[in-house]
Amino acid sequence: MKKNVFLMAGILLLSLLLLPGLSGCRAVSSLIATPTPTATSTPTATPSPTPTPTPKFFAIQSKDFDQGENCFEPTVLEISQEAGRSDLSIKVVSGSLTIKKNRFVVFCYEAKHVWIGTAVYEGYTFISDKDNPLQFQVTRDRGYVYLHGKGTVKMPNGTVVDLP
Repeated sequence: MKKNVFLMAGILLLSLLLLPGLSGCRAVSSLIATPTPTATSTPTATPSPTPTPTPKFFAIQSKDFDQGENCFEPTVLEISQEAGRSDLSIKVVSGSLTIKKNRFVVFCYEAKHVWIGTAVYEGYTFISDKDNPLQFQVTRDRGYVYLHGKGTVKMPNGTVVDLP
């Protein structure tokens, strides 16, 4: 009987020690992690950058703009035409013109052309802005490539291309 009394007293003592911990005692409850809600910030919109206009790629694919010759040096030409005339005026801005087989080589590879005013060549009409004229370059593999400037090119088939 003495054993039972000691056993009962031990169980009672043990339950008195553990019972407060199970019902919220700080010593026991501090070992258990409880989530604490945190305030989340509202995301702010990042302003998108202002788009930069991309130059329009345009190239004329025609043998009229390719004489199949290399330039001897980097060449820049201004091409213009007086109103009512069919002939073109060519001014050498830098570099030089080459003569081959008794002909000037105006459309040699890598030559740059600046079209002044309105000029017609082989059915193509170049209408350039007076302050920002159209500029093209003769290339071996991509044709007669628009570089920059503002204006319009009217193609022989009637297509009109407005360039920035």
